[in-house]
Amino acid sequence: MLVEQIFYSTFWISAISIIWFCTDWFVHYSQLFGIWENLRLQYTSFISENKNGFFPDFLYKKSLKTSNKCFKFLLKLVSCPFCLNFWLAVFAGFFCREMIIVAPTYVLSLFILLQIKRMI
Repeated sequence: MLVEQIFYSTFWISAISIIWFCTDWFVHYSQLFGIWENLRLQYTSFISENKNGFFPDFLYKKSLKTSNKCFKFLLKLVSCPFCLNFWLAVFAGFFCREMIIVAPTYVLSLFILLQIKRMI
């Protein structure tokens, strides 16, 4: 049962991380739902200047310009694959009620994400 929880948690976290860090999902979904027009325009401007950048890179750049410490922390947290994967692994541990899965889930999901980023 524990191996199964690690397996499913790892692949869910990896899938979320791949979409978050390796795609331009924000443009498509914000257009689909007609939301965050101004933010989407800022992001597309950022992408035209930074061809290899994605939404987390844009958020990190935005975090450097804000003075609100909490907002700055959250923007940096979601733009860092190491930090975000760690907190997703902790969330998975709480969800499965097995905190022992946090470390292997974190390491494996980060390994999968970094390998896929290398292939891109």
